[in-house]
Amino acid sequence: MARTNANQFEIATFTGHSFTSITKILKHYLALDQTMGNNAIKKMVKYLEGNLMK
Repeated sequence: MARTNANQFEIATFTGHSFTSITKILKHYLALDQTMGNNAIKKMVKYLEGNLMK
């Protein structure tokens, strides 16, 4: 789910795991890579554009 850009809140809502469990699971199974970094930047730009343009 994290690879589809779901955040921890969305994952917790779907799976029922606690935030602590989700963090541990993601640390163990999910390798951080450039795609994830690029997605984070895109989300930040989209957020800033939406909030700064108001």
